[in-house]
Amino acid sequence: MSQPKILIEKTYSLLVAEAANERLINYGQLYEQIGVDNRDPRERRRGSDILTEVNKISLKEKDVMISSIVVKQDTQIPGGMYFSLAIEFGKLLESASEEERICFWQEECKRVYAAYTK
Repeated sequence: MSQPKILIEKTYSLLVAEAANERLINYGQLYEQIGVDNRDPRERRRGSDILTEVNKISLKEKDVMISSIVVKQDTQIPGGMYFSLAIEFGKLLESASEEERICFWQEECKRVYAAYTK
């Protein structure tokens, strides 16, 4: 489902600011700032759709998945959809082990920080 362009731009700007400061942000914090109810499964899906669009922008502009810096509060790693997107975007092999997925994410975070810090 298509998301409003202004919401995608706002989300991208928020993530660029976090990346520029080399910080992670959890889904709840991000969703609160963009008006997505993290308690509602449909709203979380909308948040995921927004992050997909934001990643398309960051991949085009900087060749990185900016949503690498968005993590679950309890585990401090991204959710499963992040890794599915990495596979879809050709950045991660579908056959990657859990350890390989975590290594990919850690390296992608470093790439995101490098791409967005001045």
